Amino acid sequence: MVSSWIRKPIFWGIVFSVFTIGISLGQGKRTYQGTYRVGNLRGEARFEYLFSGTDTILDGGFSLKSSSLEALLKENDSSFSILGNFTNGVPQGKWLFQFGEFQTDSTSQVVGYQYRVNVNGNQEEIEGSLKNGRPQGIWKINAKRIEDSQIADTLFYSEILFEEGVPRQSFRIATGESTLVGRFLRNGLAHDSWSLFSNDEDGTENWIFNEGRLTRIEQEEDGEVISSEIFPNPFSASKTIHMDAGFSTLVSLYRSKVPGTWDASKGINGLLLENGRYYTKIDTLLGMFGNTGFLPEFNALVPFYPLNEAEKQQLDSILVLTKESKEITASLLASTQLNLLKRSDDEANYLHRVLARIQQEYEMPLLQLVHFNELDIVDCLNRKKLVETLFPAGTPSISIKVTPDDGEAPVFLGPDHEQFNFSGQDLESIHQIASYMRKSVEQVANQLNGKLAFDKKQQEFVDLEETLIAKANRLNQYPDSVLGKLTRAQSRALKHLRHTSEQLLASYSKMEVNQEKLRRAHILISCLEDLDSLSGQILLLPRNAVEIEEKYKDAVFNPFTATIMEEAVKRRITSAYKTVLLPYLLDAVEAQVNCDNAKEMTLLFRDLHLRMLALREEDTKKLERKLRKVQDPLAVLALFDLKPLEK
Repeated sequence: MVSSWIRKPIFWGIVFSVFTIGISLGQGKRTYQGTYRVGNLRGEARFEYLFSGTDTILDGGFSLKSSSLEALLKENDSSFSILGNFTNGVPQGKWLFQFGEFQTDSTSQVVGYQYRVNVNGNQEEIEGSLKNGRPQGIWKINAKRIEDSQIADTLFYSEILFEEGVPRQSFRIATGESTLVGRFLRNGLAHDSWSLFSNDEDGTENWIFNEGRLTRIEQEEDGEVISSEIFPNPFSASKTIHMDAGFSTLVSLYRSKVPGTWDASKGINGLLLENGRYYTKIDTLLGMFGNTGFLPEFNALVPFYPLNEAEKQQLDSILVLTKESKEITASLLASTQLNLLKRSDDEANYLHRVLARIQQEYEMPLLQLVHFNELDIVDCLNRKKLVETLFPAGTPSISIKVTPDDGEAPVFLGPDHEQFNFSGQDLESIHQIASYMRKSVEQVANQLNGKLAFDKKQQEFVDLEETLIAKANRLNQYPDSVLGKLTRAQSRALKHLRHTSEQLLASYSKMEVNQEKLRRAHILISCLEDLDSLSGQILLLPRNAVEIEEKYKDAVFNPFTATIMEEAVKRRITSAYKTVLLPYLLDAVEAQVNCDNAKEMTLLFRDLHLRMLALREEDTKKLERKLRKVQDPLAVLALFDLKPLEK
C-alpha cells in the first residue's frame, strides 16, 4: 500500500443538502446553475460564462457534480465531481476530478442534522494545475478502494511534475503491489534507469534509457537477471513518440528475439499504460470544452524510416484493400445460408474453405499492418523487419491450398496470379499481397453469391435459417459427462437423431428459394425442437433408471442377521420396463423417427417413466400375473395403460 501518500478526508459518505438553481446576470459575465451535460456525464453544474457574438465562452469557476442516493440504495451509484477554472475559454489554475463507483448496505446514521450512509466501492481522484490548458506543476492520480466509507487500499498512485505539459525531473507511479520511479530530461524525454520495485517475490524490472532511447530492459526472474536489448545502438534517424500503446508495441517487436513471452499489460509497461489511460480520460473530457492540448508528453525516441511518396500511396492502398476484403470475408463466413449450402454443395464447401484460408494467411497479417498504422508506427520499422513481423513464417503462397473433408482439393489460384510476386522485402511486396487478396476474395465472393442467390429482402429466410442452425447445433452439444452414462442402445438412438437432423437440413438446403422452402423452414424448426426434446428424454434414461431402482425397493427384516435390508419388489414390472419397453422405444427411434412422430415418441418416453413411478404405489398383483405370459411390447404397453406408437 501507499497510504502514506493519501490526503485523508474527514469522512466518506452521502450528505443531504439544499441548493438553489438559477441564472444570475453580472457585468458582462453570467452564471449558470442547473442541469448540464458534458459527453456522457450529466449532473448539476455551476459556472460563469461570457457571450462573444454568438459564442458562449467559459470564464471563471466551473463545477459539475452528480450523485444519486436513489441509485445507491437500489444497486450502485456512479458519482463524479469536476472542479476547475476557465479564463476566456481556456482551462487555467487548479483542477480536481473525482469519479466513484459505490454500493451500500443501506445502513444509515444521523450526525447532527445530516443522514450518513456507509459506502463501499472505488474512487478515482486526479488533481493538478493547468497553464493555458497544459499540465503545470505536480499532478497526482489517486485511485482508492473504499470500505465502510474508509480508505481500505490504494489501487493506483501517480505523481509527476510538469512544465507546460512536459514532464520534468523524477516521477513515481505505484500500486499496492509495486512502485515505479524514473526521471525525464527537460525536453520530456525518458532518461537514465526507470526501476520497478515489487512488494512480493516477483523481483525488479529496469528500463535503461539514454536520452530518450530505450537501450535495454532488465528483468529479475527466479533470482536471475535477464537483459533484453531493445535499441542498443544510436539511430541514424529517430522519431519522438509518446510512450503509449504504439511505443509498447515497438518494444514488444524489437524484444521478440529474446526467448520467452512479454506481457505488455504487466510490469513497467503496464503501469505506464494505466497511467496513460487516466490522462487520456481527462484529455477527452477537457477536449469537449474545446481544449486540445492537455495530453502530457511522455516521450521516447524510436528509429525512423520515413516513407517516400510512392510508399505512402502503397500504404494507403493496402489499408483500403484490406478493409474491403475484410468486409467481404466477414460477411460471407458468417452467412447462415452459406453455412447451410456447404453441407450439400461440395464446391460451396471448397470455396468457403478457400475464403477461410485467405482470411488466415493474408487478411490477418495485413490487419496487423492496419493496427500499426493506427498506432502511427509503420515508419518506425525498416521494410525488411516490417515484412518479417507481418509474415514470420514467410510471405504466403500465391497457390492457396485447403484441407478437404476427404480426397484431394484443387489448388486455388486467384485472377491474374502470374502477374504477382511476393518475394520482395518492401511495401511494394505487401501491396502486391493485398491486391492479390482483394482480387481473390472478390472472385470467390462472386462465385458464392451466384450459388447463394442471396436476396437481402428475404430477411425472413435469414432469421429462420439462423434458428435452424442453432437448433441443429444444439443436438451436437451435449457434454461428455452426460453421454458417458448412456448404454450402447441409447447412444445409437441419440446418434440417429443427430443424423436425422443433418439429413433434414441437407435436404432443405437443396430446395429452390420460394414459398414452399419458407413453409418447409417453419416445419423444420418445429421438427428440430421435437428431435431435441426426444434427445433430452433419452439423455434422462440413466437418471430415470436410478430413480426407478430406488423407488422399487422395500426395507425387509432379515431374521438370520437381525438387520433391515433393502429388497427389490415388483420385479416383473421393472423387468418388463427394462427388457421389453425400453428396447422397443429405442429401436423405434432408430427405425422410424421422423418429424411426424418425434413428439409422440417424446411423450411416450415421459409417460412411461411417470407410469413406472405411479405403479409402485398401486396394487399390481393382477398386472404382474398377466406379465408372466406377455412379451409383446404393444401388449405390455396396453397393460401399462399406455398408448402405443402409431404406425
